[in-house]
Amino acid sequence: DGVLRADNTDARGIIEPLRARGAVIDGGQAAVLGAGGAARAAVAALAGAGASVDVYNRTALRAEAMVAELALSDRVRTGVSPRRYDVVVQATSVGMAHGQAATGNSFEAAGLPSAIAIDGKSVVLETVYDPAKTLFIAAAELVGCKVATGRDMWLAQAAAQQVAWTGTAPPTDMWK
Repeated sequence: DGVLRADNTDARGIIEPLRARGAVIDGGQAAVLGAGGAARAAVAALAGAGASVDVYNRTALRAEAMVAELALSDRVRTGVSPRRYDVVVQATSVGMAHGQAATGNSFEAAGLPSAIAIDGKSVVLETVYDPAKTLFIAAAELVGCKVATGRDMWLAQAAAQQVAWTGTAPPTDMWK
């Protein structure tokens, strides 16, 4: 009928696993580590859901450029001192099984000391899904954070895609 329709499941892949773990998003404080595609989705999703977002990246200019492109300067900041966060999304390549920094520390790579950034009330999301348990996840678990993994993000995206393509929702036990 001449109408094009597009959808992007990235935001749901970020937000749904965080909400499922009780994350404070609307009115909360969030940090996103990285400035690539997954980080862009996380920043847009979190700011769009009402969070104040701080972006950390090893290359500050890249983080600043991403924030400027997203035009969310009223809810997103770069170059700030780390503080305690309700939500932290790890969206760098640090920790990927076959990446250059497979054993690196995501917090330190982004200039964010984990002892300052998270505590037992924080919810974190690791976007890496291979390996299933990264050093970022291990660090978050050590301080009692609730953790969503790259697999959780991928499942939330897949569920949204199934609805978009077929109109039917996946089974409710898919999160187990």
